[in-house]
Parts: sequence; C-alpha cells; structure tokens
Amino acid sequence: MPGSGKQTPEVQSKIVEFLEAGIDPTTIHKRLKVGRSSVYRMKRCLQQYGTAYAPVETNKKNGRPSVMNAEQEKRLCDWLRDPRNQDRYLDDMVWFIHEQFGMVCSTTTCSKLKRKWIRVIEAEARGERLDPAEAQEQVRLEALASGKKSEKHIEQHDATRPEVDLGFDHDIDSRLQSEVASAALRVA
Repeated sequence: MPGSGKQTPEVQSKIVEFLEAGIDPTTIHKRLKVGRSSVYRMKRCLQQYGTAYAPVETNKKNGRPSVMNAEQEKRLCDWLRDPRNQDRYLDDMVWFIHEQFGMVCSTTTCSKLKRKWIRVIEAEARGERLDPAEAQEQVRLEALASGKKSEKHIEQHDATRPEVDLGFDHDIDSRLQSEVASAALRVA
C-alpha cells in the first residue's frame, strides 16, 4: 500500500504483535517489508496512546491558519448575496472586511473567498444545496488545474486571440519577435 499513509489492518496487527513480543523494529521492517520509520512510529504511538496510530483528535491541521473565522465568512457571504456586491472589485471586499472586522487581508484571500461563496450562492439560486466545504474543494481543484496551464487551456486562450502571421518562424525567441514586429511597423 505505498503512499496510502496507513498499513492494512492485518499488517498493523502483525506489527503490534511483534512489538509486544519484543522483536526489534528493524527485524519487523525486514520481515514484513514495511518502512522502518513506520514501525518506529507505531512503536511510539503504542507507548503513548495504546493504538498503532495516533487518535484523530491529535492530528494538527496543515497549512496556514485561516484569516477569517466562520462567523466573519458568513457575514461576507451575506454581503455577497446582494447582487450589487457580486460584481464588485476585490479591493472593495478588502475594504468591507477592514471596515466590518478591523482586519487586513490580501486580495488573493478575497478572491478565494469570493469564488467559494459565489459558487454557494449560485447553487442556491439554482435550487441546489452546495456545502461551503464542497465549494472550497471545487475552488482548490480549479486552482490546481489552472496552475498546470494544460493544452486545453492554451487552446482556449489561443482561440480567443486573432491569428496574426508576422511571416517568421514561431521558434524565434519572443523578445526577437517583438523587435522584428516593431521594426516592421517602423518600415511600414
């Protein structure tokens, strides 16, 4: 089960058996073909918690803590429900958050919050129920997808631009292309 994070229950029980029998973690690692650090982690968790893995309550959340709490996000959502506010600039959202809550946040944070809550509001307008967590997951997946700049994205972008033939090979450096284009304009 590489990459899954946890061993199968059968392997877990064997590791626990061997550890309770006093067998060395390196021997267990070699015998069961399990990562040595996993065996040592299980040994530590058995000593601390009495289970092969730490309880879920002890898991810490990864990443930077959220700028706004749930109540503040709810008030922002209520502000965004007004159709006049849905098309506002991100700077207006920053200003609203500063006025209402006395906090400063970036336009990037506002952009993420706006995308999340606009999805929820649009789903409600269609009569669907979209949980804010689901909306956040959709936003995250879109951000990952847009970060790759896939071939499909490039084709869509190119389809919106008019085709211009400057009469030279497209493998030429873009800086050189702009110089050639500006020189062609000066000559013409």
